[in-house]
Amino acid sequence: MAKFDLYKVKRTDQLVVQIQHDVYSPYFSTVVVIPLVVADSRPPAVSRLHPTIKVDGRNYVVQSHAIGAISLNLIELQNFSLSDSEKFDVMNALDTLTGGG
Repeated sequence: MAKFDLYKVKRTDQLVVQIQHDVYSPYFSTVVVIPLVVADSRPPAVSRLHPTIKVDGRNYVVQSHAIGAISLNLIELQNFSLSDSEKFDVMNALDTLTGGG
């Protein structure tokens, strides 16, 4: 498990991005993730809080306000990790969410 890897929630189409630091993964049966939703034609209401990322040619909006923990046995790795610029955008969104930006 690595920070900024993409996972699919089992038995659903829901994609999530892991944001928990890798060093903590061995200690917990959960991991902190942010859900993604398919982007529509409108820009996100709060673009800095909800950056857009591209997965397999499709745009997704990072739903930073819906951050949470999920059991490791409920997710499966999708062999995809965010680009450096997408990682930066997600970190900025988290900073905005917590009042730092």
